[in-house]
Amino acid sequence: LNTSASKTVDIEDKKERALLGRLNRFLHYQSMVHFKNLGYEKYDFGGYALESRDPDMQSINKFKDSFKGELVEEYTYTPFPLYLAKRILNKG
Repeated sequence: LNTSASKTVDIEDKKERALLGRLNRFLHYQSMVHFKNLGYEKYDFGGYALESRDPDMQSINKFKDSFKGELVEEYTYTPFPLYLAKRILNKG
């Protein structure tokens, strides 16, 4: 259900960009409300560019921060035996 209207790079009209920004925020908020009504307790924006110097990534972080959520650090880890088994099976 997560939809986004964040493709504003090619839009030069400041009013139109601002409107799309507000619509994007509204869509994310509506997604949060929808999933909360279904009983979900967490909403994952997916990724956070911690300490990034890239202005675009900083802007995305600022947008995510504006919802006043909690930043959660998670790791994706595949144990070596499982990684090895996957590699062997994919070559067979």
